[in-house]
Amino acid sequence: MDDYNWDQPAIIPPTIFKQEINDDSRIEHNLTQTILQQWRTAITMLELADKIIFVGYSFPISDFHAKRIFQIANMIRRIETNKDVTDILYCVGPSTERNYKINCKEKVANIFKNISIDDIIVGFDKLLKSKKLQKFLK
Repeated sequence: MDDYNWDQPAIIPPTIFKQEINDDSRIEHNLTQTILQQWRTAITMLELADKIIFVGYSFPISDFHAKRIFQIANMIRRIETNKDVTDILYCVGPSTERNYKINCKEKVANIFKNISIDDIIVGFDKLLKSKKLQKFLK
């Protein structure tokens, strides 16, 4: 089915089994096949998404797989539509660090060029009360 007109949000959960993707000796294993299919679907959904909301994901430097997935999806989107994702909302947990929003923006901007400081909300409670989220969901 090639119907990409989704009306519902997709939640792409993290997995602790990312190493399965790189283990060629296990390529036929059911767990490996399941994880590969989930990540392929995640790439497609990210590639076609008009809006992306990240909640609680810190874009750790060590998570090469996730970063690669976002980069691949965004690259495909650019090739096929000549556009970056323009609606991104990024919510991170609270921090007392002074330059926290700037650090978060730099991490996300390495993948999605169109994110601004205003697109980053610090604190989940602030996300829920955010006018930006309400506008985003309309």
